[in-house]
Amino acid sequence: MAADIYTIEIDQSAITRAPNFPRSAEWWRRFLPVWFSGPHWWEKLDVEATNDKVDVDEENGVVVVEAQNKRHASSIVAYLRSGVLARYIPESAIQWHKRPSNRDLDGLATASQDASSLVAQYAAIADLRGSMDDGYDDDSVNRVLGRISEASGLRIVCVWDYYDAFGVGGNSDFYVNVDGRLHYCAGDLWRWLNGSTEDPDTPTVPGLPASWVGAPTDLRDDQLRYDDGDHNYAIRDDVNGVDAAE
Repeated sequence: MAADIYTIEIDQSAITRAPNFPRSAEWWRRFLPVWFSGPHWWEKLDVEATNDKVDVDEENGVVVVEAQNKRHASSIVAYLRSGVLARYIPESAIQWHKRPSNRDLDGLATASQDASSLVAQYAAIADLRGSMDDGYDDDSVNRVLGRISEASGLRIVCVWDYYDAFGVGGNSDFYVNVDGRLHYCAGDLWRWLNGSTEDPDTPTVPGLPASWVGAPTDLRDDQLRYDDGDHNYAIRDDVNGVDAAE
């Protein structure tokens, strides 16, 4: 069975109080710790002793680390949040998540997409930035998430608390449906959709589609008691008096 790969992204543009940033991939390779038998923060990365990959996006300066297991990834994140750079790197600038397996990613848009494909993707949904700032209903969910799903190749859905005679309602959240299993919606997509276009903290782009696929939840689409055949689901169906299956 193949080992899980974890991706860590470090936004160097957020490191504003330390000099000489952004740094190169080579600098980060030498700076980051390596996991052997424990989280030894003082051990520097021996490129020959690990299969981890460290790259820097030349366009935006984001550091992308591919760690070969969860313990190694967590040691790197802990080091960044408690080590010498901790005072300079906001926690929000460090994102990490399990990379979906090849099986999960079959047919999905991933970070390996070429630049022209990504440009086309962003162009197709650019007008949706901040489109849910004032809230959303089932119709806007189908319209907005439908366009994003079509552009990205991912199936983005919204799960509500209940469905009754007036429609869906209660609390809601977005998920990525991967082969029937709902994954948390990660990355910048939620903030990109729900932030104000006048707020400088609202991301200018939603990020790579692969970054939206967060950790798997306990929910499966066939356990949810209502769906509209599109992008809306509900845990409870009050019209027919049933809850989500255990």
